[in-house]
Formats: sequence, C-alpha cells, structure tokens
Amino acid sequence: MQPDRSYQLNKKILDLFTSGSEELGVDLSDIQIQKFSKFVFYLRKWNKIHNLTAISDAQEIITNHLLDSLSVNKYLNGEKIIDVGTGPGFPGLPLALIFPKKAFVLLDSSQKKTIFLNQIKTHLSIENIRIIKARVESYQTEDRFDHIISRAFSSVEKMVNFTQHLLRENGSFLAMKGHISESELSQLPKQYKVTNKHKVIVPMLNKNRHILEIKLKK
Repeated sequence: MQPDRSYQLNKKILDLFTSGSEELGVDLSDIQIQKFSKFVFYLRKWNKIHNLTAISDAQEIITNHLLDSLSVNKYLNGEKIIDVGTGPGFPGLPLALIFPKKAFVLLDSSQKKTIFLNQIKTHLSIENIRIIKARVESYQTEDRFDHIISRAFSSVEKMVNFTQHLLRENGSFLAMKGHISESELSQLPKQYKVTNKHKVIVPMLNKNRHILEIKLKK
C-alpha cells in the first residue's frame, strides 16, 4: 500500500509525531502514520466549519490531542473499551488505530462530532470502533467494558456515577486528568477506590498530565 501524499503532514511535524510516539512506547507502521496524517487533515478541514476543537494548528493537534491520547496506551490491558465524552475522537480514536485487535466504543452527545467520527471511520477504514450518539448518563447497553476511559469529565465522581453501569466486574476506570485534587478524589462513591495514580510525561506537552486507575473495592 503506497502512502497517499495528498494527506501527508510535513516532515518536521511527522518526525515530531513519530519520535513522540516512540517515547510513549508506540512503534507506528507506515500505514498507521498515513492514517494519523489523514485524521489530522480531516480534523483541521472540518474544524474550520464545525468548530470541533479549540486547537487547529497541526503541531498542537499532535501534542495536545494525539500524543496525549497515546499516553494511556500501556494501561489498556482489556479488550473492550468505551471512551465517554470522546468529542472529535480523543483518546479513543488514536488508541483504536494502534490497537486494531481491541474493540472501542466512542460515545458523545454532539451530533456534529459523531457525524465527523463516522466520516473518519469510513475514510480511514477503521473496523474496530463503534460510534454512539448519546448522553453518557442515559446510555444503556448489555455490553460491559474492561475499561471506561475519558479526558472529558470535570470530576472523577461524575465519571464514575454516570458510567458505572457500563463497567464489567474487575474492570477499571481510566481518568485522564491534569491537576489531581484530593478533595475531588474524596467525592468518589465509597465502593470505589483509586488503585494507581500515574504521572505521565507527554512529549513536547508542557502540562501536568495524570492517569487515575479506579476500581471497585473488593
């Protein structure tokens, strides 16, 4: 499969992305790099009209969205993951591209964002994602997930309360956060506990980033 040069990011930005991915333990194939390039192309194109994200610069999309999304890769041990409040696909879509054998559900209440994601699914031929338009607190399914992941919730208490019906036994919440507030963590439902707090260094992103693993107490 020959790379489609019309979507190619410039070499400087591509090099930043591939080196940043390597720092996070992600070794990208040429086909994956091509798909990430297309994703950035379409995100910027749609963003001019539909305002999908406040970040429009290609390099900032790489650091603030793609590499930040990939920073959780080593904590995805399960096979079924739901990304709640995915927006234009973060972190679920980048993770689906590097884990083609895992199954991802990308859930968001915004029609324009879910339409965009369905277009991306088609353009990039991504077979391991399902896109759902729904409010997370009202989404009902018989599926239960190994991981519930989000960058979008204002508090871990809301994340857990709104989505706990989707978590399988022994599954985990993965909350991607900036600053960690102990007062925020104290609001967790009493049957849950933070099992791990990971400080994450995202290449070229000068921001505090943490990943909280939350599980049901045994």
